[in-house]
Amino acid sequence: MIKLIAIDVDDTLLNPEGKLTNTTAAALREAAMRGAHIVLCTGRPLVGVRDFLAAINIDGPEEYAITYNGAVVQNLAGRVLVSHTLTRSDYIDLAAFADNHNVHYNALDLSGRVFTGNTDVGAITVVQAWENHAGLSVVNPQALPAAIVIPKFLFVDPAPQLDTIVQPFADHFGDRFATVRSTPVFFEAMQPRVDKGTALQSLCATLGYGAEEVLAIGDELNDLPMFDFAGTAVAMGNARDQVVAAADWVTADNAHDGVAVAVRKYMGD
Repeated sequence: MIKLIAIDVDDTLLNPEGKLTNTTAAALREAAMRGAHIVLCTGRPLVGVRDFLAAINIDGPEEYAITYNGAVVQNLAGRVLVSHTLTRSDYIDLAAFADNHNVHYNALDLSGRVFTGNTDVGAITVVQAWENHAGLSVVNPQALPAAIVIPKFLFVDPAPQLDTIVQPFADHFGDRFATVRSTPVFFEAMQPRVDKGTALQSLCATLGYGAEEVLAIGDELNDLPMFDFAGTAVAMGNARDQVVAAADWVTADNAHDGVAVAVRKYMGD
């Protein structure tokens, strides 16, 4: 029996217009009524998915979300269960690397606020902040408070430009950070060993669920660690080839309610 459904958000839960359809929301409400935990597993902060959670009618201290690509596990009342975050010193070093390679960057704090040291704020950062509903600030890295908590740092630019920094980043930082290309325009750095799969495993241990009781649905490379843990892994029809290859089954794409199709298949009509 499936007791937990772990779902990526962008290009999985949401359609190509970034909307949660009524069909998908209804399927998830039905699954929740049958006793399944619906856990959104996303690179976004909690505030950036509140509207979708409300549409599914899940909330409160007994429901959970995996945010910041696995850096934080929290309940929907906001209490943090797991947190693996970056320091001010990490941020300063990462920002310097971005400046040296002429790449835009930003980071998020625990409230979901996006901040950057770029005075020429990139368009991708503006859209990201708008989606997260938590604001955008331009702050000199040296002016950040010592106690700031940073779940993740992002290099944000068109894919060809980000492609040029992947190897230099590895050469410069080694294994100091975990990295993921969550979308073609986001190259993210987090604490070592942070990913959605590790976070999902931690949450299941808290809830007393085995991997065989977990259904994971995703489309991108940052969803692969979820697939490694979950007993059942479903790739979206719009997923990358590597994600399709790792899946137990491929559902419809996000333009055709692939999440709803998968949930009804594995939870029953």
